[in-house]
Amino acid sequence: MSQLSEEEAIKKADQLFKEESTEEAHELLTQYEDSTNPNTLWRLARSSCHLAQSPKYAERKKTLSYAVRDHGKRGIEIDETSGPCHKVYR
Repeated sequence: MSQLSEEEAIKKADQLFKEESTEEAHELLTQYEDSTNPNTLWRLARSSCHLAQSPKYAERKKTLSYAVRDHGKRGIEIDETSGPCHKVYR
């Protein structure tokens, strides 16, 4: 299977979130951790947040919580008007 473009990955991740497949969405988005697209970064932050709240990921909660902060911060540094990034960067 060929790798999706970043825009295709965003669309696919949104669909996976609607289907409550957060783990799969997170796995897909981690391929784009070095992105300069705030839309990708806030989705990464959102998926990290959802996983951090899951008992299944209790041992990774701290790491995932820092990822939420870091992805949100990077998104704001790229585009300070990104509302979703401001929402996840607290």
